Amino acid sequence: MNNPLISVIVPAYNYGHLITETLESISAQTYSHWECIVVDDGSIDATAEVVQDYIKQHPEQNFQYVYKSNSGLSASRNVGIKKARGIYIQFLDADDLLSKDKFAVQLPLLQMQDCALVFSQSYFFREEDGRYVSVEKYPPGYLAKETLSGFKLLNCLIKNNVFPVSSALVHTALVKKAGEFDPGLDSNEDWLFWFNIALLNPEFIFDHVESSFTKVRVHHKSMMNNHRRMSLSEVAVRNKMEAKLVSQPDGHGVGQLKKNNADLLALHHIRSLELHIGMRYIMKHFIRHPLQNFHLLRKGCFKMMVRLYKK
Repeated sequence: MNNPLISVIVPAYNYGHLITETLESISAQTYSHWECIVVDDGSIDATAEVVQDYIKQHPEQNFQYVYKSNSGLSASRNVGIKKARGIYIQFLDADDLLSKDKFAVQLPLLQMQDCALVFSQSYFFREEDGRYVSVEKYPPGYLAKETLSGFKLLNCLIKNNVFPVSSALVHTALVKKAGEFDPGLDSNEDWLFWFNIALLNPEFIFDHVESSFTKVRVHHKSMMNNHRRMSLSEVAVRNKMEAKLVSQPDGHGVGQLKKNNADLLALHHIRSLELHIGMRYIMKHFIRHPLQNFHLLRKGCFKMMVRLYKK
């Protein structure tokens, strides 16, 4: 298809004060064959009025408003997936923005691949005194900036979530094959979602184009700022990753992926949650295989000292 439909799914909960700018970034796309499904997750602010008014002002564009009772971000995205008619899906949170050329750049790359995913550069910003200020949310190398596949893709996703949810344009068939967003997770749900897609062995293509990007807003309501919540959700995601890996056939580095995931879970416990759980795991593996696990022990001790020092 030369002109396939792209379905943009925008979950919204009490973002009436910000969602207009998000919708404007969709309206401004230089590739125009899209539909936008705004899923209102039981908002109690003016989200419904703002979105419906925007739709009335743009009758020539394919915006849809769907209301549902409050049940969380994952459930809202899943509603959007069920209603999507497009060949490809773009997820976009109600306070984030897309560059105007994102679809035009990423679509040709997707059309050259079989059920692939294309992702872009991501920028983080916050609003101060009516102007946007760039934020360095992650350290260098945290977010992926290269095409990934196979063991390398899975290993990168085990280390961390390699891009924000709005960075990707993904084939709808791949989304439906991987399954829905996990409604039991109230954060990091997109991390597990990308991992499930990666298990299907597609290539995650980085578009390398400056005019293709997503802008992610950082503010006091951002889930990324709730450290305790994010820490607990990381444990939940890693446990679900382990369960997924256990069901994978042996070979292709599955055993190493399991070990890497378990090591990182132990280090996470030491850094943020139950220190004794992480150290018990590390000492157990160090005693069994000292040389293989010396680096892990060193990391664990360092994180333990940092945590004790901060106390």
